[in-house]
Amino acid sequence: MKHAELVRVQTTVSTGSASMSLTMVEPKERSVTQTEFMATIRRELAQLPGVRASVPGSVATGLRRWQGQAVEVSVRGPDWNKLIALAATVKADLASSGLSVDLDTDYDLGPPMLAVSPDRPSAADVNVNVNDIATTITALIGGTTVGQYSTAGRRYEHRDAPPRRSAHATEDLELLRVRATNANLVPLSSVTTTAEVAELQSINHANRQRAIRVTGNVAPDTRRARCCRTSRRCRRRRRSAIASCSRGRARSSATR
Repeated sequence: MKHAELVRVQTTVSTGSASMSLTMVEPKERSVTQTEFMATIRRELAQLPGVRASVPGSVATGLRRWQGQAVEVSVRGPDWNKLIALAATVKADLASSGLSVDLDTDYDLGPPMLAVSPDRPSAADVNVNVNDIATTITALIGGTTVGQYSTAGRRYEHRDAPPRRSAHATEDLELLRVRATNANLVPLSSVTTTAEVAELQSINHANRQRAIRVTGNVAPDTRRARCCRTSRRCRRRRRSAIASCSRGRARSSATR
């Protein structure tokens, strides 16, 4: 290991994210405190290009329902697009104040996907049924079940699907054809529109409202109460959302 203060590192990797659990040696066997070592790791992670990293504080024990970071601001409301902008503004305000570090949100976009939508006017001009477009895409890209068979007391499906490489190649859509009501084969690209979009992994809620949480740690040599007051000022300036920051064991808390 690069750091002599570490005795064990456990890494968990999932799609689009990863986490590391670091176990340090006993305090009497190292010359730095946990807070000082966190600052060192934070600087090293900041040097990795394209990586958005945060170092959870000591209150994030994993034993509570909520994430348990020292600073948590919940932005809530009915309009999802406005919530995204408000959460980004609150995060920028906290970052510019210099009172919080490791700021992050639970607004997480997934990997990009190819969205294929029918072009209804164009399909009507060439006598193509929209249902036939959906059936063609399902069969030629996702595959379809063509039969079943039983063996060893189990029932299995037989699926007819293209090779996996073709299913993920955008240019292969240009090769697909859909049959019109007059029996002509029409290029699928002429009756559909495609766009590469990134979908949300999940939409979080709090008190039956859509919510985005901004989390972070208190900057070194900064009192949590001062950071909490800054979060409250962010809330008052944006009355269209509900932003809460309270001390103690509340869900949005400045935890001691």
